[in-house]
Amino acid sequence: MKLSIHTTTTQAEERNYPYLEALKSFCAVADEVIVVDGGSTDGSVEKMLALDPKIKVITLPWPEEYDQAEFPKHLNAGLEACTGDWAIKCDIDYIFHEKDIIDLQVRLRGHSDKAAAMTLEKFNVINRFRGFRKARIPFCINLGYSGNAIRYGRMIGEGLSDDWSYPVLAKHTDEFGVVHGEPLKDFMVYATGVDVWNYDYFFRTKEETKKLFARNARAWRRSVDSSWGKDDEDAFTVFLAQARGRLQKVFVPLEVISHPVFIRERIAAMTPDMFGFDNWGMSK
Repeated sequence: MKLSIHTTTTQAEERNYPYLEALKSFCAVADEVIVVDGGSTDGSVEKMLALDPKIKVITLPWPEEYDQAEFPKHLNAGLEACTGDWAIKCDIDYIFHEKDIIDLQVRLRGHSDKAAAMTLEKFNVINRFRGFRKARIPFCINLGYSGNAIRYGRMIGEGLSDDWSYPVLAKHTDEFGVVHGEPLKDFMVYATGVDVWNYDYFFRTKEETKKLFARNARAWRRSVDSSWGKDDEDAFTVFLAQARGRLQKVFVPLEVISHPVFIRERIAAMTPDMFGFDNWGMSK
């Protein structure tokens, strides 16, 4: 069985993603890692390619001011480049724990003849010392079982996916290159029971976070609504409200040694101005 992981990124070095740590974990899991890069000029592509021969980079421009339609286009470019039996979709701030790698490989192998897709548990790491399980999402697509029937795109009808980056049973592609399709049927999707750790905004300062979240909120307003902030300043207020909401979740207590080995050194070196240190004092 051959495993592929695909991910997307742009300016990962400049935007302070834990991208090298993530890619190290991907290479520990998969036989190939496909990175769809939006046209980075910050040296990140060169660092990625030097990290491991398993890593392959595809360049597909991502505009500075974008809308949600970019997500499925870039995700599908990565999915279509995968040559494995299974294609696992990961963000560039997702990291696998070393204790889960063999379990994930065994579970995918065991479901190769009966599952079109399998879920991962998205474990959101709030700060150095707490995290919670956020969602169970079908990130693993069985290419040997489903061929090109499953793609990432916008759901038709009820259960419409606002961010347009979930796997669907593809029906048609619109004039903007966005796939539209039906949600996967329950009988097609099995659970791996394996966590993927999400270090969203973890290593960013307030200024870095304000800049990036404002950009993301502009894209959300362009495509969906103003729930992520009516302007750039309001967007940061929304970000803080989301962070406070996550701090109220029932959480799993963590220590530095609890985190995946790929990222422990970076966590140990964190400074108080970084969001994941103590959420700028909100988690005290």
